[in-house]
Amino acid sequence: MAHVKRVRNPPLFLQQFAQVQVRRVQRFKSPEQAQRFLSAFEPIRGHFHPKQHELSAKRYREQVHQRFENWQEITCLKVVA
Repeated sequence: MAHVKRVRNPPLFLQQFAQVQVRRVQRFKSPEQAQRFLSAFEPIRGHFHPKQHELSAKRYREQVHQRFENWQEITCLKVVA
């Protein structure tokens, strides 16, 4: 298979990124609904996505495992094994 050189087009990339953002916002009925969702979503996302680039792979796995255990404890979920 021949190697295909990727052409980078920053203006096109930015336009596509903006279009994706607009589509995400259009999923909500109002800006207020979007803000309510994001205000609840961001702390939860931050809990489950530690800054991976600052951690070794082993430490990252340990943190993710611990965070899932904490979440199960907080939400009173029990793992059925």
